[in-house]
Amino acid sequence: MKTVIIGASGGIGKAISTQLINHADKTDIFVLQGRSQEKLAEFLQLRSHDLDSKKILVQYEFSADLKDFALADSSTSSKEINTDFDTLLLNIKTCDRLIVCYGPFLQKPLHKMTVSDWTSTANLDFALPGILVSLALPHMIEQKYGDILLFGGTATDTITAFKTNAAYGAAKIAVGSLVKSVASNYAEYGIRCNAILPGFVKTEYVSEEQEKHYISLLNGKSMISTKEIAEYAENIISQRIFNGELLRFDKNWERPGNWERPV
Repeated sequence: MKTVIIGASGGIGKAISTQLINHADKTDIFVLQGRSQEKLAEFLQLRSHDLDSKKILVQYEFSADLKDFALADSSTSSKEINTDFDTLLLNIKTCDRLIVCYGPFLQKPLHKMTVSDWTSTANLDFALPGILVSLALPHMIEQKYGDILLFGGTATDTITAFKTNAAYGAAKIAVGSLVKSVASNYAEYGIRCNAILPGFVKTEYVSEEQEKHYISLLNGKSMISTKEIAEYAENIISQRIFNGELLRFDKNWERPGNWERPV
């Protein structure tokens, strides 16, 4: 079983990688991608006992520039691999499980959005997951098996308005449509596609000020831990019950009409 995890160097992606590796068979292969090569190397060092027990981890880094993916439109065989990026493409094209955790958050009101803001948000938060899904699907169709897990944003299970992160929210709502399209069109091939829509998750990227703000929005409840998200993700993938679902994991949080994330 080959699992590709995009965004594995920190936060939710790192927690999911840890969770799945802890419960993997010795024959399982994990292809971990992250923007921070240093963090990935550190993670591999911590997981050295898994390498010794033949759980294979591979690490890659790629630019956020989607022009890199022009390579994906050509047929990449094992004889044509020249770079780590080529190898990553080949692994995505031959994976059994695809988990995409990467999706940068942008907080800007609409009247302050630039052309660059729009194209970057649309590309990285929606087009990138779509590209990765399209790369993975042919192999999954051929083998009649596949699991795809994407990540939406907080309260993006329905079309709604956002005060200070409208572009990000719109992109993540579009991810929900992608999930349902994959589930509808490829279920007959044994392919499942779902998305987790996390609430306020405590990661290393959350400042003390942000944490206080989120806890106030949660009426004093604690933030969600990355381990909780990782355990939930493992259940979704291993049990293979859900398909085409936008699964909120936000402690039943109801968004106030005037809420906004802190800068």
